[in-house]
Amino acid sequence: MTTNVRTGLADFRKELESPKPDLERCKKLLVQLKIALTQLAGLQPGAELTADAVSELELARDVYEAAVHLSILNEDIPSFERHVALVKTYYFDYASVMPPSPRAGHLLGLNLMRLIAQNRIGEFHTELELVPIQLRMDPHVSYALRLEQQLTDGAYATILSNAADVPDASFRFFMDTLCVTARKETADCAERAYEELDKATLVRLLALEDPEEVDTLAMERGWIVNGNTVRFGGDDAGEAAVDLDLSMDLIKRNMEYAKELERIV
Repeated sequence: MTTNVRTGLADFRKELESPKPDLERCKKLLVQLKIALTQLAGLQPGAELTADAVSELELARDVYEAAVHLSILNEDIPSFERHVALVKTYYFDYASVMPPSPRAGHLLGLNLMRLIAQNRIGEFHTELELVPIQLRMDPHVSYALRLEQQLTDGAYATILSNAADVPDASFRFFMDTLCVTARKETADCAERAYEELDKATLVRLLALEDPEEVDTLAMERGWIVNGNTVRFGGDDAGEAAVDLDLSMDLIKRNMEYAKELERIV
């Protein structure tokens, strides 16, 4: 049975890593692998941790690691969260009997990236506590740490300008989500700091690919476009005015952040 699982996993990985993977076939292969895993003696409740059992645990870990990457390709966040939770069981609960996975830094970095993209900073720090010190130097983990620091500092322009500089293609899905948030925050700041800006400046600030994207954004946010100039709406534009709603929102964010820090400590 172990041989069948290894063969199935090799087939699954080959399809998953092909230039144009058949995602439906990958899903079917994953289901077959999960069924096969339930029949391995080393994965049964109460199984003794013999050398064969540890080998089967490594095999199960490899299957779930591949499943995490399939979730990214499918842009399926719930599936990603489930499979990361399974993988972490093998990383941490069996750390004393299993050799470390060479893919651990990659997957843990992806999970940290997910939490940043979802603005779940409190959970980010909780998860970071689980990451072994030696893995924090892994380029995937250190990338997520650097992004979190930039987000905390409000360096949205830096995040946007470096959006293409990801350690692996699998990070692009979460990076795209983070860029949406960063663009919104940058646009909010521009509205409060300036009365108007030229399109070229906005393209640079928001890391847009085409000036026409400014027109689309202007329609969404109520900006006035006059040739190559964009005027921000509202009487308070350019005066850095902070209205009551904005103040209350800032207070709410600070209170939530304080609660998250208190829970972590």
